[in-house]
Formats: sequence, C-alpha cells, structure tokens
Amino acid sequence: MKERTQNTFSRLRGGLAEYYEALTVTAILLLLAVVIILSGNSTELFHPLIRV
Repeated sequence: MKERTQNTFSRLRGGLAEYYEALTVTAILLLLAVVIILSGNSTELFHPLIRV
C-alpha cells in the first residue's frame, strides 16, 4: 500500500513538472512577444507575417 501511494505521488510530481515546464515556456514566449511589440520594432520584425 505504501509503495503504491509513493508511486502515485512520483507520477503526479512528474506530470506537474511537465505542466509547469510548458507553462513557463509559454509565459516566456508571451513576455518576448509583449517586449517586441512594446519596443516598436514589431512592424519591421513581423512585416512578412502581418500585412499592416
């Protein structure tokens, strides 16, 4: 019984770690996008992507 609970906890911790890793990557990408847009170079950087 004790082994099973430990196993479940470790699996949960692994899932949480993956989830938080994905969250931090998304947050960093969002921050980068905001910084680029606020810096005013967005039109030059994304000109091929966004037709203004």
